[in-house]
Amino acid sequence: MKKHIKITNEDEVLGYCKLFKEKLRESKSFENLLNLHKQMYKIGFKASVLGVCPWGHFRTDSIENLKLKNAYFGDIYGLWTKPLSYWEQCSEEIGENLWGLNPKTPIKSIIFDQYKDVLDRGITYSRDELLYELKEKKQHIDRIKMWAAIGIVAIITGIIIYLFITA
Repeated sequence: MKKHIKITNEDEVLGYCKLFKEKLRESKSFENLLNLHKQMYKIGFKASVLGVCPWGHFRTDSIENLKLKNAYFGDIYGLWTKPLSYWEQCSEEIGENLWGLNPKTPIKSIIFDQYKDVLDRGITYSRDELLYELKEKKQHIDRIKMWAAIGIVAIITGIIIYLFITA
Protein backbone atom coordinates (compact mmCIF):
# COMPACT_ATOMS: atom_id res chain seq x y z
CA MET A 1 0.00 0.00 0.00
CA LYS A 2 1.37 3.39 -0.96
CA LYS A 3 1.75 6.00 1.73
CA HIS A 4 -0.89 8.73 1.72
CA ILE A 5 0.01 12.38 2.23
CA LYS A 6 -1.35 13.90 5.41
CA ILE A 7 -2.91 17.33 4.96
CA THR A 8 -2.29 19.37 8.10
CA ASN A 9 -3.62 22.86 7.46
CA GLU A 10 -6.10 24.98 5.54
CA ASP A 11 -3.48 26.44 3.20
CA GLU A 12 -2.51 22.95 2.02
CA VAL A 13 -6.15 22.08 1.32
CA LEU A 14 -6.70 25.27 -0.67
CA GLY A 15 -3.37 24.87 -2.47
CA TYR A 16 -4.26 21.34 -3.57
CA CYS A 17 -7.70 22.56 -4.69
CA LYS A 18 -6.09 25.18 -6.90
CA LEU A 19 -3.60 22.66 -8.29
CA PHE A 20 -6.29 20.06 -9.01
CA LYS A 21 -8.59 22.61 -10.67
CA GLU A 22 -5.72 23.72 -12.93
CA LYS A 23 -4.89 20.11 -13.83
CA LEU A 24 -8.57 19.47 -14.49
CA ARG A 25 -8.73 22.41 -16.92
CA GLU A 26 -5.58 21.19 -18.67
CA SER A 27 -6.75 17.57 -19.03
CA LYS A 28 -7.25 16.47 -22.60
CA SER A 29 -7.93 12.74 -22.28
CA PHE A 30 -9.79 10.20 -20.17
CA GLU A 31 -6.40 8.83 -19.07
CA ASN A 32 -5.42 12.31 -17.78
CA LEU A 33 -8.66 12.48 -15.79
CA LEU A 34 -8.15 8.98 -14.42
CA ASN A 35 -4.61 9.79 -13.27
CA LEU A 36 -5.76 13.06 -11.70
CA HIS A 37 -8.55 11.19 -9.92
CA LYS A 38 -6.05 8.71 -8.45
CA GLN A 39 -3.69 11.52 -7.41
CA MET A 40 -6.52 13.43 -5.70
CA TYR A 41 -7.65 10.34 -3.83
CA LYS A 42 -4.13 9.46 -2.73
CA ILE A 43 -3.62 12.93 -1.25
CA GLY A 44 -6.85 12.74 0.73
CA PHE A 45 -9.54 14.17 -1.52
CA LYS A 46 -11.97 11.34 -0.86
CA ALA A 47 -15.49 12.73 -1.18
CA SER A 48 -18.02 9.96 -1.73
CA VAL A 49 -18.57 11.08 -5.33
CA LEU A 50 -14.94 10.03 -6.01
CA GLY A 51 -15.08 6.68 -4.25
CA VAL A 52 -15.56 3.14 -5.50
CA CYS A 53 -18.99 1.52 -5.60
CA PRO A 54 -20.17 -1.67 -7.32
CA TRP A 55 -23.07 0.13 -9.03
CA GLY A 56 -21.65 3.67 -9.24
CA HIS A 57 -19.21 5.36 -11.57
CA PHE A 58 -16.12 3.60 -10.24
CA ARG A 59 -16.75 -0.14 -10.13
CA THR A 60 -13.58 -1.54 -8.65
CA ASP A 61 -12.28 -2.63 -5.27
CA SER A 62 -9.91 0.35 -4.87
CA ILE A 63 -8.98 3.60 -6.55
CA GLU A 64 -5.51 2.17 -7.24
CA ASN A 65 -7.20 -0.42 -9.50
CA LEU A 66 -9.33 2.14 -11.33
CA LYS A 67 -9.00 1.83 -15.09
CA LEU A 68 -10.93 2.95 -18.16
CA LYS A 69 -12.66 -0.44 -18.25
CA ASN A 70 -14.18 -0.12 -14.74
CA ALA A 71 -15.10 3.58 -14.72
CA TYR A 72 -18.68 3.90 -15.99
CA PHE A 73 -20.28 7.03 -17.39
CA GLY A 74 -23.32 7.87 -19.45
CA ASP A 75 -26.98 7.85 -18.44
CA ILE A 76 -27.02 11.40 -19.75
CA TYR A 77 -28.73 12.87 -22.83
CA GLY A 78 -30.15 9.46 -23.67
CA LEU A 79 -26.74 7.77 -23.71
CA TRP A 80 -26.44 4.38 -22.03
CA THR A 81 -24.00 3.87 -19.17
CA LYS A 82 -20.82 2.27 -20.49
CA PRO A 83 -17.16 2.08 -19.39
CA LEU A 84 -14.77 4.85 -20.36
CA SER A 85 -12.89 2.33 -22.50
CA TYR A 86 -16.02 2.23 -24.72
CA TRP A 87 -16.41 6.02 -24.80
CA GLU A 88 -12.69 6.47 -25.54
CA GLN A 89 -13.23 4.69 -28.89
CA CYS A 90 -16.54 6.41 -29.67
CA SER A 91 -16.44 8.69 -32.72
CA GLU A 92 -20.20 9.29 -33.06
CA GLU A 93 -21.90 12.65 -32.75
CA ILE A 94 -24.96 13.22 -30.57
CA GLY A 95 -27.17 13.77 -33.62
CA GLU A 96 -30.73 15.03 -33.38
CA ASN A 97 -31.74 15.32 -29.74
CA LEU A 98 -34.34 16.80 -27.45
CA TRP A 99 -31.83 18.58 -25.21
CA GLY A 100 -30.84 21.51 -27.39
CA LEU A 101 -27.31 20.21 -27.96
CA ASN A 102 -25.55 20.87 -31.23
CA PRO A 103 -26.15 17.69 -33.30
CA LYS A 104 -22.46 17.73 -34.27
CA THR A 105 -21.34 17.48 -30.62
CA PRO A 106 -19.06 14.44 -30.26
CA ILE A 107 -20.46 11.95 -27.75
CA LYS A 108 -16.94 11.43 -26.42
CA SER A 109 -16.79 15.12 -25.39
CA ILE A 110 -20.11 14.84 -23.53
CA ILE A 111 -18.81 11.91 -21.48
CA PHE A 112 -15.44 13.65 -20.99
CA ASP A 113 -17.23 16.70 -19.60
CA GLN A 114 -19.34 14.44 -17.38
CA TYR A 115 -16.21 12.91 -15.80
CA LYS A 116 -14.62 16.37 -15.45
CA ASP A 117 -17.77 17.54 -13.64
CA VAL A 118 -17.61 14.58 -11.23
CA LEU A 119 -13.97 15.39 -10.45
CA ASP A 120 -14.75 19.10 -10.06
CA ARG A 121 -17.53 18.32 -7.58
CA GLY A 122 -15.19 15.89 -5.83
CA ILE A 123 -12.63 18.65 -5.37
CA THR A 124 -15.25 20.98 -3.91
CA TYR A 125 -16.85 18.37 -1.64
CA SER A 126 -13.44 17.10 -0.46
CA ARG A 127 -12.28 20.65 0.24
CA ASP A 128 -15.32 21.25 2.41
CA GLU A 129 -14.88 17.92 4.23
CA LEU A 130 -11.16 18.45 4.83
CA LEU A 131 -11.63 22.02 6.06
CA TYR A 132 -14.37 20.83 8.42
CA GLU A 133 -12.14 18.01 9.73
CA LEU A 134 -9.25 20.44 10.29
CA LYS A 135 -11.57 22.84 12.13
CA GLU A 136 -12.90 20.01 14.32
CA LYS A 137 -9.37 18.80 15.04
CA LYS A 138 -8.26 22.32 16.00
CA GLN A 139 -11.27 22.75 18.29
CA HIS A 140 -10.51 19.39 19.91
CA ILE A 141 -6.87 20.37 20.49
CA ASP A 142 -7.97 23.75 21.87
CA ARG A 143 -10.33 21.98 24.32
CA ILE A 144 -7.51 19.70 25.45
CA LYS A 145 -5.23 22.71 25.97
CA MET A 146 -7.97 24.51 27.91
CA TRP A 147 -8.59 21.52 30.21
CA ALA A 148 -4.84 21.05 30.66
CA ALA A 149 -4.52 24.71 31.67
CA ILE A 150 -7.45 24.37 34.08
CA GLY A 151 -5.80 21.27 35.54
CA ILE A 152 -2.49 23.07 36.01
CA VAL A 153 -4.24 26.02 37.66
CA ALA A 154 -6.11 23.61 39.97
CA ILE A 155 -2.87 21.86 40.95
CA ILE A 156 -1.08 25.15 41.60
CA THR A 157 -4.07 26.43 43.59
CA GLY A 158 -4.08 23.22 45.61
CA ILE A 159 -0.35 23.55 46.32
CA ILE A 160 -0.77 27.19 47.39
CA ILE A 161 -3.68 26.30 49.69
CA TYR A 162 -1.72 23.39 51.15
CA LEU A 163 1.32 25.60 51.76
CA PHE A 164 -0.88 28.29 53.29
CA ILE A 165 -2.63 25.82 55.61
CA THR A 166 0.55 24.05 56.70
CA ALA A 167 2.54 27.22 57.25
